[in-house]
Amino acid sequence: MKLTYAHNCDTIMRKYRDHFSERKPPVDEGLITYDCEAVKKGEKIMNEEMVIEARNKAGNYFKEGYNCAESIFLTYRELLAPDLDPSLVSLMTGFGSGVGESGCMCGALTGSITALNMIKGRSTNQKSRDEAYQLAKEFTDKFTEKYNVTCCRALNPYPFETKEHLTNCLKITGNTSKMLAEFLEEKGLVK
Repeated sequence: MKLTYAHNCDTIMRKYRDHFSERKPPVDEGLITYDCEAVKKGEKIMNEEMVIEARNKAGNYFKEGYNCAESIFLTYRELLAPDLDPSLVSLMTGFGSGVGESGCMCGALTGSITALNMIKGRSTNQKSRDEAYQLAKEFTDKFTEKYNVTCCRALNPYPFETKEHLTNCLKITGNTSKMLAEFLEEKGLVK
């Protein structure tokens, strides 16, 4: 019998099929703890350290040389859509540094909206976009509440690629990833 659950995570079910069928304790795999009954129902269980791990993981991707948008995308691809091809990070490249160093919308914010779309984005024009729009607006409002602006050049006034710019961007990227993890939990998108 094939067990499926939300967010294209059949891979995890196949990987842990024996574990879940024997009703063993939850499996902790990185950002997510999988519980056999919860997984059968399509749920993911957020462990206590997930928020900090999400912040650190995004920060580590940034330190490896990924930009802010790419770092958030890669972090949440693992969490929300592990079957999604990691090479799709290429779709995020131009959003770094406020959209190609134009200093417009923060790449960590655009990466976060992309992560929300992994869950609630539509795959056809026959589906409603209302829920995706609402989540994007709410998260943008939360971001604005924390930082007062969404514009990269206002968030990070240092010249692009300087040590000061990169240090500040690392902090913004990590803290935005943390904020997104909290938002996902608050909205019941992960448990």
